[in-house]
Amino acid sequence: DIVVKGPSFAAYDFISNFCDAEWESNSGPLACPGTEGDEAGFVMRVDSPKLENGDRVDGAALLTYPRDNKNGYITGTYPAVTVERGDRFRALLSCSYNDERCNVIFRLEFRSAGEVYKLGSWNEAYEGRYFSIDLDLNSLAGMRGKFILTVLANGSARDDAALWVSPRII
Repeated sequence: DIVVKGPSFAAYDFISNFCDAEWESNSGPLACPGTEGDEAGFVMRVDSPKLENGDRVDGAALLTYPRDNKNGYITGTYPAVTVERGDRFRALLSCSYNDERCNVIFRLEFRSAGEVYKLGSWNEAYEGRYFSIDLDLNSLAGMRGKFILTVLANGSARDDAALWVSPRII
């Protein structure tokens, strides 16, 4: 087998399209962009975000905050796209800097023809580390559907400021 490596490009940028998604929480539909501190939950773009370990990242992130109650959630359902062979989902997942009580579950799903495919779930607590996600989407190649980004409060939603850093399909 011959593998040719070259530059990758974003086939879909979740940050550029975040207000095209339908955002909701336990409270119902949410405005996009949201208002920081909204107890119903909110989503907003953050440029040069600061990760929980104190590092700044070039680029942008989605700051997602679940509804401020026990087991609150926020979810964004993006417009339908067609997944191509060789596509990958990439992102960094982190709590926001100084949100020391942050404890969330990030979830990525894909809905097509009424079926929901669970692509991954990651528990993130404020411990000074973050996740780098690189998922092969070949099992979805040729399918048209909607990606769903979800953040669930893992218990209390207090200080659950969760960052999806540079989420994209390449």
